Amino acid sequence: MQFTRALDVNTRPHPTRGSGDDSGIERLTERLNIGLKHEKSLKHKCFGGRVAGTAQCVLNTDIGAETPHFQAHSSRKSYADANRVSAVILGGGTGAQLFPLTSTRATPAVPVGGGYRLIDIPMSNCFNSGINKIFVMTQFNSASLNRHIHRTYLGGEISFTDGSVQVLAATQMPEEPAGWFQGTADAIRKFIWDYYVEKDIEHIVILCGDQLYRMNYMELVQKHVDDNADITISCAPVDKSRASNYGLVRFDDTGRVLQFFEKPKGDDLESMESLSVLLYCLTLKLLMLQRVDTSFLSYAIGDTQKLPYIASMGVYVFKRDALLYLLESKYPQLHDFGSEILPRAVLEHNVQACIFTGYWEDVGTIKSFFDANLALTEQHPKFEFYDPKTPFFTSSRYLPPTQLDKCKIKGAFISDGCLLSECVIEHSVIGICSRLSSGCEVKDTVMMGADFYQTKEEALNLLSSGKVPIGIGENTKIRNCIIDINAKIGRNIVIENSMSRPALHSDSTPAATADADAAAALLTILQSPDPARLPAAGIAPTPGLLQHLRPALHALPDSALPVLARWAGAATAVSLLASRGLFAASWRLLLSSSSPAPPPLAAFAPLLRRYARLGRATAALRAFRYLRRHPDRYTVDDDDGDDSSSAVSPLVLLTVDALCKEGHPRAAVQLVEHLRRDEPGWAPDVRAYNILLNGWSRKRRLDKVEKLWAAMRAAGVRPTVVSYGTFVDALCVMRRPDQAMALLDQMREEGIDANLLTCNPIVYALAQAGRFGDAHKVLEKFPLYGVAPNISTFNSLVLGYCKHGDLTGASGVLKAMLGRGISPTARTYNYFLMAFARNRNVELGMNLYNKMINNGYEPDRLTYHLLIKLLCESNRLELTLQMIQDMRNSGFEPDLATSTMLIHLLCRRHQFEEAFVEFEHILDSCVLENQSRPFFVAVSYNQDPVMMGTDLYETKEESLKLLLSRKVPIGIETTQR
Repeated sequence: MQFTRALDVNTRPHPTRGSGDDSGIERLTERLNIGLKHEKSLKHKCFGGRVAGTAQCVLNTDIGAETPHFQAHSSRKSYADANRVSAVILGGGTGAQLFPLTSTRATPAVPVGGGYRLIDIPMSNCFNSGINKIFVMTQFNSASLNRHIHRTYLGGEISFTDGSVQVLAATQMPEEPAGWFQGTADAIRKFIWDYYVEKDIEHIVILCGDQLYRMNYMELVQKHVDDNADITISCAPVDKSRASNYGLVRFDDTGRVLQFFEKPKGDDLESMESLSVLLYCLTLKLLMLQRVDTSFLSYAIGDTQKLPYIASMGVYVFKRDALLYLLESKYPQLHDFGSEILPRAVLEHNVQACIFTGYWEDVGTIKSFFDANLALTEQHPKFEFYDPKTPFFTSSRYLPPTQLDKCKIKGAFISDGCLLSECVIEHSVIGICSRLSSGCEVKDTVMMGADFYQTKEEALNLLSSGKVPIGIGENTKIRNCIIDINAKIGRNIVIENSMSRPALHSDSTPAATADADAAAALLTILQSPDPARLPAAGIAPTPGLLQHLRPALHALPDSALPVLARWAGAATAVSLLASRGLFAASWRLLLSSSSPAPPPLAAFAPLLRRYARLGRATAALRAFRYLRRHPDRYTVDDDDGDDSSSAVSPLVLLTVDALCKEGHPRAAVQLVEHLRRDEPGWAPDVRAYNILLNGWSRKRRLDKVEKLWAAMRAAGVRPTVVSYGTFVDALCVMRRPDQAMALLDQMREEGIDANLLTCNPIVYALAQAGRFGDAHKVLEKFPLYGVAPNISTFNSLVLGYCKHGDLTGASGVLKAMLGRGISPTARTYNYFLMAFARNRNVELGMNLYNKMINNGYEPDRLTYHLLIKLLCESNRLELTLQMIQDMRNSGFEPDLATSTMLIHLLCRRHQFEEAFVEFEHILDSCVLENQSRPFFVAVSYNQDPVMMGTDLYETKEESLKLLLSRKVPIGIETTQR
């Protein structure tokens, strides 16, 4: 809440005269210096809260035009009492400029900000200001407004202390049979008896119900009392493009309104433009007075040249007696405040202006309503509903939290009770109880939501009966639109304003656009009555195209599935369907009788793996048993062997592999045990054992690996090099390289040739443990095993040496690599940079970087990350900025990790402005990459995180201040998982 009193400050009067010995120029110079101090004080007070004392600055010319005279008025004598103030909210207009949003509701009942109504703005401002005697005037389409007021403010949800909210609808009076309000003043006149009844009311605040702002009305009333005004008008600066939409005011240097003109046009508008009050002469000899204007409010307004008009906000404070006199005695035939009463009242009453410097937006037109809603989604919006000290109230709907499933949301406002599934939402406001189905894209849109909650089951029932549920159907694209409450939009619809503006941030590339266009053409063919014409279209199944096609698969008819399988391949088609959870469609495709031959067994693999990935191992086992009973449902390549019960069939291997790779080795072992028990003579072969060994190794269950290895040897199954490689890797991961080396000797005794799969893990484990002598001994045995070391072998040694700080040893390995004709890679040099960064050795790091460039090695992203970390930790800002530029030149855009290191460096150097600019760049560019450390600890139960929330609300400004001071705000840091 910010008010600027018309040159109102809380300061002592400045001296106005110097000694008689001073020359005129010296006196004027002294006065100008005093004026600068006064300006600083005024600038501070313009944006302050409630001011305890009052002094008004008046320009006089008592000793000539050279000397400005600052005169102090008397201090505040009385304070406004909120219990003696009543508020009247006007909400009965036709709302023609907001049509069709006002076709079935009054303007104050229009939803705003996702979960609020416009009436909530003035009502909440009243409560937060301490005003609890409120009257709401209604007339046109008032049913929705009355219902909202009753539920929210009359139903016990908001408690009052010696206050009330009364709804005053247009009523037929005996003296006026028509009954309708003829204007804003007429609406109050017809209920003037209410103010006679309230004898303790001294001041009446008149408000509009179609504006977006946060204001403490009691500060306005206090200004009204201090000035002993009959009427006080709350005003705001506006530019020329909007000036003709409001009533404009001109006032003098004391804040008294001289002229009020309602919605001027042409020459009348030009006459209301403000000019400079004070023009300092460059020769310091003259201080000139010109017409009254906004320049003395430059501290509050900013650039007075861009905002040269002062507009009435439609917020007035009247003395009760003055209001009764104007409406009943003076102007009983006039019906409107802005166009009739106020222009006349300024001539004979003390009408004061009070400049409001906070955010204010009149949303009485479609364009302003649309822009104001979308402005809420910005990174740093000018207006926010979130404020713990002055919250906005609305109806308590007791809705469940919004449910999101695989959604991409960027710069959006999501309300409660929404069901969002596999959709894209960008720069939009989504109202309460909204439903967006899979494949939807909503951009630059205000979706008002629904009046009631519709569950998934209800929506499915409506769809199955051929009806359209509330919300947006599948694969519908909407952009630059306003969607009214309870709107029903079906599938595959495109709604886009022909004047749509381009997206603020576009992630599309020419290749992505081509894939999207091809996917749309493909979808059109598949949904047509003749999908078999797809081969003639000449569309190739590229990965990008398939990715765009994925969200629309559920909309394909069954007749299109065989065509899709022939076009992309059966395995690819099933993989696409299963990835979307379309298991029934996958089975219909695989078991379709229309195909000339059964599908290959490999086509069932994506289905089984998807079951396992979703934790449905039992479903995967049921599918296995079905296929086991019906071998005619699939075909097997000759190289895979037959499907007899005496051998391990490809079906068994495929199922065991799917379970193990998706983290279910226990279920795979149980399957093998069941087959061994239920089918006499069946036993797993080495391929099955290898898959099971790999499954337990992935889970890092060395005990299970050892047990399974012992069972394999007891069953007489001879291990292969793959078996040994899996066992060696499991031992090395668990830091048992000695056992792994014993396995190498065992392999040699069994006549099994080792390879890099078995040798490299041992070298890596020994190097990580700092056992470089043993690592080199293993390396010397490579020729005995018939294995030649490769770049991974030497990189393992380099990493080990660098980890333990032995750069000499790492350099020796690098020379040995070059002697063997193995060229180092960027990863090799990165290990050296890790050591340099740990020791903060900038010179060695930069020398190595220059050597890489000179020798033709291309640094990767990690190279630049390590160098930037080294330079930032060494407080080398200039080199850091140069390295970021080199990173860009190499085709790597700086990510969140890079920007975070730079921000930390700037903060350490106390360059907070530059740090804030970099932070703004992160937010504006929507850079989302992993960061090194978590900020917030969530409660964990069964490995599923549960975030419990917070007891208090921390604003964005408070969070930014904490981040810039290297403190941690409440919540989770960007992109932490």
